[in-house]
Amino acid sequence: KALFSALDAMLHTLSGTREGDSLARTEPVERQLRALGLNEVQTASVLARLGAGAAGTTAAELAPLGRVVAQMLGTLARDRLPLFVWDDAHELDAGSAQLLGSMLESLAGTRVVLLFAARPDESASYRTLPGYSEIPLGELDERDARRLVATRLGVDRVPDRLFSFFHERAGGHPMFLEELVHEALENEEVVVSHRFVQS
Repeated sequence: KALFSALDAMLHTLSGTREGDSLARTEPVERQLRALGLNEVQTASVLARLGAGAAGTTAAELAPLGRVVAQMLGTLARDRLPLFVWDDAHELDAGSAQLLGSMLESLAGTRVVLLFAARPDESASYRTLPGYSEIPLGELDERDARRLVATRLGVDRVPDRLFSFFHERAGGHPMFLEELVHEALENEEVVVSHRFVQS
């Protein structure tokens, strides 16, 4: 796990950049940051973390940046509900979790949602964040699995034989079901015509 990688991902999302972008690509972001109410020093700290300068690498050096990001989120939350989602959140590094925690404390009462999709892990860093609550997701039952397959195929009803093919391989795991359906359509192993399925 790269230290502060989750914080970096959040900053790239906020600024519309990607890791490894050139300096020329990050320069236009300055106007966006100013529009969020950041001053020159705050803007420079964000740009540095995006790769446009010397960025801090310790929690102490990044603590002011955490306050800056909290200010950015607070500004965004005036007009809309900001929602940030991390997949594979069980890989969230402890440094990012610490900074996110301090940010959330300063955003108490602000409409901001951080969503962490992860495998069960009692020791995961995100579980210590203020206001954390958990919604465990199990496998789909057969009825819901059938509905998911039908939706992804774009049909009203899935033939039993075809559904059995998917279900035997993926069970009720929604991601695996979707991947199997996607692959079958991509490889033309399943052809959908007029909302009916041929295989």
